[in-house]
Amino acid sequence: MPATVEVHSFHGASGSQTGASVTAVRYKQADNDTVDANNPIPIPTSNLNRSWVKSFRLYVVSGTSPANQIANIKFYTDGNNGLGTGVGLNVKPATTYAGGQNPPVLQDTEMTPSGQYAFAYTSGSPLTISGSINNPNFGYFGDWLISQMPVASQATQGTTPTETLTISYDES
Repeated sequence: MPATVEVHSFHGASGSQTGASVTAVRYKQADNDTVDANNPIPIPTSNLNRSWVKSFRLYVVSGTSPANQIANIKFYTDGNNGLGTGVGLNVKPATTYAGGQNPPVLQDTEMTPSGQYAFAYTSGSPLTISGSINNPNFGYFGDWLISQMPVASQATQGTTPTETLTISYDES
């Protein structure tokens, strides 16, 4: 029987962060994923404004260990940025929570070092995320996927369209 794997999003200060299973998140200037109209990213008159950094990690649910191993973690998109003019998404793998950053303290500061443009990663050329988990283990595994949304002065006001971001893995 295959393992049950969830994507967890984390919030809070380093060392005291909490994670929860998510299927949808909203990029904004707050340390939560609630899909609502609160804390929007302001459109700047010049340069960029950014969302707070988001940190994701894979989680095997207790009692559903892989038959052998889960490995070969990849992140990708469809290659088309449908978020609108002046809105992007940057991603990077990290070995520590928020790439060693503290979202409640750093808030909308650019993630350091900067991530890469998410829509450059497709199923044919995905971003590799290190890590694996072996039977009989369960819990968190693999490196973190850190992300942030920059908004430029060319953006238009309003809600951006949704985008599908994919994290895949092989289970044996």
